[in-house]
Amino acid sequence: RVKGADRTRSDKGVGLGLSIVRSVVRAHGGAIEATARPEGGLTMRVRIPGA
Repeated sequence: RVKGADRTRSDKGVGLGLSIVRSVVRAHGGAIEATARPEGGLTMRVRIPGA
């Protein structure tokens, strides 16, 4: 589904994936950061503390 690393031209697949990521990150005491890209879309950073 992804062409290269860029999905700015597609709005398909939005929703459930981020909900799952949020649940996993919260369960492990982590954090999610989303930064808007000038050309559209988001850069997502997921941090989960090491064991």
